[in-house]
Amino acid sequence: MELPNKSLHILQDARKIVSRHIGVSGKNLEDFVAALTLLASSSVEWQAGEIIPLERILSLILGTQPNEQLPIGLVRLLAPLLTNQETYFFREPRVFDFSTKVLLDRRKESLDFSRSPSLKVWCAGCSSGEEAYSLAISLKESGLSSDDVSILGTDISDEALLQAVSALYTRRSFRSLGEDSRYEDLLQRYVKPKTDEEAGDVREICESLKPMVLFDFFNLVDFVGEDKRVEREIAQGFDLIICRNVLVYFEQAEQLLVVESLSNSLKPGGYLVLAPTDLVHGLPSELCTRLNLSPTGDLDGCVYAKFNRPVAYNSPSLSLGSEGVLTSARELYLQSLKWQDLDLKAEAIESLEKCLALNSDMHMASFLLAGLYFSTDRRDSARALLLGLRSKLFTLPLAETLEFGEGLTVDSLLKLVDNLLALED
Repeated sequence: MELPNKSLHILQDARKIVSRHIGVSGKNLEDFVAALTLLASSSVEWQAGEIIPLERILSLILGTQPNEQLPIGLVRLLAPLLTNQETYFFREPRVFDFSTKVLLDRRKESLDFSRSPSLKVWCAGCSSGEEAYSLAISLKESGLSSDDVSILGTDISDEALLQAVSALYTRRSFRSLGEDSRYEDLLQRYVKPKTDEEAGDVREICESLKPMVLFDFFNLVDFVGEDKRVEREIAQGFDLIICRNVLVYFEQAEQLLVVESLSNSLKPGGYLVLAPTDLVHGLPSELCTRLNLSPTGDLDGCVYAKFNRPVAYNSPSLSLGSEGVLTSARELYLQSLKWQDLDLKAEAIESLEKCLALNSDMHMASFLLAGLYFSTDRRDSARALLLGLRSKLFTLPLAETLEFGEGLTVDSLLKLVDNLLALED
């Protein structure tokens, strides 16, 4: 396919610019030219009813300087033409089984019951939303709600996002029906036929699921690289990021930059889920080391866990004076936090037990240790520790700020203790 009167090098330059700003530019120059031709011939309205002629498309692309961004209107129209929006409900069911298990484990181990929702998930490159809603259905069936988990779905296609927000789907989105009876039953419960006479064969996500899922436009290339062209609050602090069948459209250099940014968006102990098609040979070991990512072996080797590097652990001397002993207790407490970031519970428990042996009045250490006891089925020890902590806290002023509590007061910790006891009753 050729564009008339356009030299090859102009088209190649335009493709390089688009790739730099969007991350995708078609598998080859022919795909890129086909997308430009389709955009120019489709009479798509861009801004204020304006039609985009082919000459202006190329002019906008070639006129973009390295330190500038492509016009957002052009990005939103061109990007979907360069990618495949193929998706459907419960595509590869084991991904949702794994994700649900991970999030339930994270919820059980979480010690921060004051934050709602306590779990955050990002479906990056969600297309029209089937993946995000499938996960919401699976989590809902496992007892979680919008009070427990929030799912963010992002994509670069306005058309796909509009469908996701509408929560309306046709038969094509349910191609997995019959592949697994579990999911067929789930879809029948959570996706209902639309009642409008004109709706035809259209189904709608039930209202109870919608609060769990939020959709937004997001260009993955906009927050990669050293310049961090876009800093977005939404791309922070996730327990799980699913980015499957997305990186396959990027050049290798862009793939690794996107992975780095996704890794930086994970909380310690969080998981990044990719697809075999995204990185044929997996992530380079050097990159994993630098990003503190560790392959788990799940889902054909496409899952990576995020950890913090531990510092060297040295047992403190117990022969110090009172001030020295307190300092050692603090060191043990801080060390326990690092072990928890690594999901090394046994080491965290050992550090906290030694910490409390040196200073039994470190109340945050008692609370964290009780939570770890519960998560390792040492319930009697956990309850005894919490009840003892509760008695000590009642002797203190309620407004007093706790050491290592990051602003937490005695009254706030008492409420957390009561919540933890109630959850485990």
